[in-house]
Amino acid sequence: MSDYLIDLCFLAEIFLNFFFAFFLKTRLIKDFRSVAMNYVKGWFFLDVACLLPYYWIHPYLYSLRMLRILKLRMMLGGIEFSFYQILSRITSKYNIIASLSRIINFVFLLIFIAQIIACIWYYLGNQTGILEGEIVTDGWINNVLAKVTQDTDLSTKYITSIYWVFTTLSTVGYGDFYPFTTNEYLFTMSIEFLGVFLFAYAMGNINNLVQKLDDDHIEIIENEQEQLDQWIMKIDNSNPTRKLQPELIDRVKEFFMVYWQKDHTTIQDEYPFLSQLPIQTKHKLVYHLFGDFAKQFKIFFDGLEEAFKIEILVNLYPRKFEKESDIVEVETTAKEVYFITKGKVTISSKDGVLRYLELPQWSYFGEHLVFFKIKSSNAFMALDEEVECMCIAKEKFMEICDVYPKSAALLRYKAYLRRKEFRRVKLEVQAAQFKKRMSVDAVLSDKDREGNNERSDSNNNQNFETNDEPTGQGQMPLRTASNEAEIEAFEQLDPQKQEEIIARKAYLLNYAKLINEKLEKAHKSLARLEMDIANSVNAIKNHVEFLSHFDEVAAQNV
Repeated sequence: MSDYLIDLCFLAEIFLNFFFAFFLKTRLIKDFRSVAMNYVKGWFFLDVACLLPYYWIHPYLYSLRMLRILKLRMMLGGIEFSFYQILSRITSKYNIIASLSRIINFVFLLIFIAQIIACIWYYLGNQTGILEGEIVTDGWINNVLAKVTQDTDLSTKYITSIYWVFTTLSTVGYGDFYPFTTNEYLFTMSIEFLGVFLFAYAMGNINNLVQKLDDDHIEIIENEQEQLDQWIMKIDNSNPTRKLQPELIDRVKEFFMVYWQKDHTTIQDEYPFLSQLPIQTKHKLVYHLFGDFAKQFKIFFDGLEEAFKIEILVNLYPRKFEKESDIVEVETTAKEVYFITKGKVTISSKDGVLRYLELPQWSYFGEHLVFFKIKSSNAFMALDEEVECMCIAKEKFMEICDVYPKSAALLRYKAYLRRKEFRRVKLEVQAAQFKKRMSVDAVLSDKDREGNNERSDSNNNQNFETNDEPTGQGQMPLRTASNEAEIEAFEQLDPQKQEEIIARKAYLLNYAKLINEKLEKAHKSLARLEMDIANSVNAIKNHVEFLSHFDEVAAQNV
């Protein structure tokens, strides 16, 4: 009955193959005549040969059905494709789907090989011989299996054969079932030899496939890592007296491992396929890979053209900054636009005393410096131990903006509003800090006045008792005592207030210096202006004198 069912499946396959489209290079062929001719020239005659009921002609011809083994590769491919379709509905990660499909495909291949070996093992054990004039089975079935169990029906023999195959292939070999005849010994040795390679191959492939479950770009990263190792060896050998420390090498490798895993540009750097895709397919692919990033930075991508978003997403690369390191220094232009994916970034004054604003995770910055081509008057500094950003180069960003002016105009307006809001916050912070410092200075001044009054009373009493007039030399100790009292009052304050006073005085000195510089420039400008006015007045006088002289000469001639 099972043979008839299998024959029915092969017959259905032959019928359906006349309607299955096929690829000719990169073109899908759906024409019935072309599909039928392609099948007839290919697998048709082999399929018919596998289907013919040879056992009706002669029982020994039944073995011709072994031709179906030639279709094993196609059958395994169909199994892998079926599981691929099932897994794609469970998860969207390609590396997991592909790896699990290959593992399942290998399991089916192993089961098929075990089935073939088990059939041969059963055939050898079921060989008959003549013993004392009687036909008996002289293989392992009659001499080994019959001693273990009395139940030697067909299912027991089959299960025992499969059990023997797996214990032999896996090199376990418990020894409860063993060969008995010469042919069985030879076959067992060949299977043991085959099992060593098959088991090693299986474990190696499964281990590689399992490792790929955690990495979407394992092959690319392995190639990049080889080049990195070669580079490290070169720089390590460049100066034999100063070898690289293992900790430094590990740090460099760790950085590049993170870089390669998060670099968006890898999907287009080495291959031109992304740019050749249709627009809709390209958008679907990019959003499948980086759609989560676009959602996290919704404040940036809202309202922009789809094509503009795609170009930004595929040109991002990672950067990593240590704590208190400058991302954008003062009086410098931004070389990139930054998207914070981990940690916080602070915007502070030039000296780092005032922190105007903290940018949390999923914030972005640097676009206003790029758009308006200005130098930063503030420092952008990493606030946490590790700050990670995805960046796009300034040149590439402006190139994309030139192609999509509508999105660029919207981003430029956003950058203007963000800069305006930041300047408002900055002024508020500076005003609050100024009031705070003024109150600290007022408290200190009150303490100084109280100390000066006490010292003045003490000195007057002393001068009255001694009837001495204060001299010019006697005034110096008074000023020195005043300084000492000020220092003592300063030391009695909290460390934080001391820092504020020092910062405030430094701020006032810098501010006074700036005012002096501006006044000097103003004085120079006024001096130049006065000189220009004087020169103009002299020129006018000379011109008037010339005209007067000209009138006199003309009157004399008349």
